[in-house]
Amino acid sequence: MKINNWLVIFGLLFFLTGLALALGGNGKVVGQAADFTLKDLQDKSHTLFQCRGKVVLLNFWATWCPPCRSEMPALQKLYEQADKTRFAMVTVNMGENREDVAKFMKNNGYTFPVLIDKDGVVARQYNVNGIPTTLVINETGGVMRRVVGAKEWTWAELKLLTKAK
Repeated sequence: MKINNWLVIFGLLFFLTGLALALGGNGKVVGQAADFTLKDLQDKSHTLFQCRGKVVLLNFWATWCPPCRSEMPALQKLYEQADKTRFAMVTVNMGENREDVAKFMKNNGYTFPVLIDKDGVVARQYNVNGIPTTLVINETGGVMRRVVGAKEWTWAELKLLTKAK
């Protein structure tokens, strides 16, 4: 087989693997969420495991990213409407300083929590290669779905994905 044919086959396999990971979920756990500790805009430390017992929407983003910015109104609406006793939103800003992110959030009226991953350690831990990247995590820490790209998230969809009560 020629090298070009192998490259096409390899490229197709790579694409299909990525597609399967991006569309993963389907009501089944596709992995366990790893714990991490990051600081919020007020310089307070938070861990992902503090959210155990809740459905978690873990979103990686940056202020300079147009698709990230386009999904933020939906994230804000979800945060405002969701039952905080059963749902946690954890957004992780990648590579930006706390002051710039705080200014962006204030200027746009966003009130959902933001953690700062200035050095990209947590993004690498979660294999974030494109943003926005969002993971839906069930009450026991199981990753139910991974989505790369902007999406109009709703509480009803999260309940279906995680079978939340």
